[in-house]
Amino acid sequence: MEIDAIQKLIDTDEKVRKEIKDVYDRRAQLKQAIVDEKKKMSDDAWAAVNAQVESTKAQLEAKVKADDAQNQAYYSKASADLQKQFDASHDKWRKELYERIVEDHA
Repeated sequence: MEIDAIQKLIDTDEKVRKEIKDVYDRRAQLKQAIVDEKKKMSDDAWAAVNAQVESTKAQLEAKVKADDAQNQAYYSKASADLQKQFDASHDKWRKELYERIVEDHA
């Protein structure tokens, strides 16, 4: 009878040890799953941030390109207008300057 009780105790001990090991293994798996999920969430968040940055960068580059073209057109028009004004008035301006210089020294 004592042998049966000792054997039962040994069997119960082995069963409990296995259950404890299973619980520790499950705990380790859950911890790893949490670490993996945190990493996945972080990677997903950074991917979203990088995608937004790339999208914004592309939009800004397109806007800069459009603004540059608009500024270039404005510059060309203003330059042409100034050249036209100069061509139309340079003889008059030269004459005015000459008269001012001559009047100052006379």
